[in-house]
Amino acid sequence: MKRTAPVLLAVATLLAGPVLAQSTAPVDNVDALLGASAQTSAQTPARPAQVPNPASATALELKGETNAPAPDSEQNPVEVSITQRLNAQVAERNELADQTDHTNQAAYAEAVHEYTEQKADVEAETERQAIDAQINAQSRAEYDADQEARYQKAMADWRATVAACDRGDTARCNAGSMPARPGSPPPVN
Repeated sequence: MKRTAPVLLAVATLLAGPVLAQSTAPVDNVDALLGASAQTSAQTPARPAQVPNPASATALELKGETNAPAPDSEQNPVEVSITQRLNAQVAERNELADQTDHTNQAAYAEAVHEYTEQKADVEAETERQAIDAQINAQSRAEYDADQEARYQKAMADWRATVAACDRGDTARCNAGSMPARPGSPPPVN
């Protein structure tokens, strides 16, 4: 029994907290807590009471709740002033947040634009390099084919010279020399 008493007391305190918070009387020194004096707060006319939507009022009543503002005669001018000031601060913060959001969206749009331009530049450069590589490969293939054709022609001439030497044609035999293969170093004499 001794162990359950503190536990029950703690549970009761936790459950009673919200009830006590709702039933406390309004604090008269709210202005002092917020940094404003109660003497300087002038009574400002409150807005006219808004007429609630009948459907939402009915729904609240079914839940056991009501949402009706107190009449102007029951409004505390200090609390009204505090509420108006707090609402102005909230509106100012919301405006600042909207401006920050707008600035961030503009910066993001600019970053996306720059990225898109850079990506297009890189893609264009990559395409240009691919075309250059293709042209270089084609030119190299044509050059290699031309060199091979020259070599084959020179080899055919050499074979004809060797055949002339074998037949005893000394004039032709002395005039020829074996051609060098394209890309190989020239023969040393």
